[in-house]
Amino acid sequence: MKKIVLIALLGLCSLVLADDTQYDIDTSSLYTPSTFSQVSDRQVECLAKNMYFEAKNEPEAGIRAVGFVTLNRVTDPLFPKTICEVVHQRERGMCQFSWVCARGRNPKIDDQDKYQWIKQLAMDILYNYTDQDAKDPSKGSLYFHATYINPNWKLKRTVRIGQHVFYKRPSRKSQ
Repeated sequence: MKKIVLIALLGLCSLVLADDTQYDIDTSSLYTPSTFSQVSDRQVECLAKNMYFEAKNEPEAGIRAVGFVTLNRVTDPLFPKTICEVVHQRERGMCQFSWVCARGRNPKIDDQDKYQWIKQLAMDILYNYTDQDAKDPSKGSLYFHATYINPNWKLKRTVRIGQHVFYKRPSRKSQ
């Protein structure tokens, strides 16, 4: 926990020193108790990398939505039980997140400022996940794809944010 607090403080210092205000986030709600408040540094890194590589050029809501999809999967019984397992999961040899197959487990982060900002978003999501209904821009989604792809999924579309479309499984009533 001390490492997470230290990383968060260092990240906040970098936000204060940054000239670009687009990276400002509300940090007043960090470190409140939640389901994911005790995750390891490795799990935080997996979430932040997933958000970064899947959505770094998206609006903040889109980056957050990718983070929530990742955590929504962790809490769903059909997916693995840790963040890193969800991020690196393969289904019939296919990666669940495109960057994992394209770049591997340790891809190069080419914009450290943006990554540190996204890491702060990841920690905010982790520490506030129990209040997800109010803050989840994906509206409970478990899946998403880029707008230029048409996978013909038989899922319930929840929202489009930037260049991603988000989905969840249809309720049993609507099947």
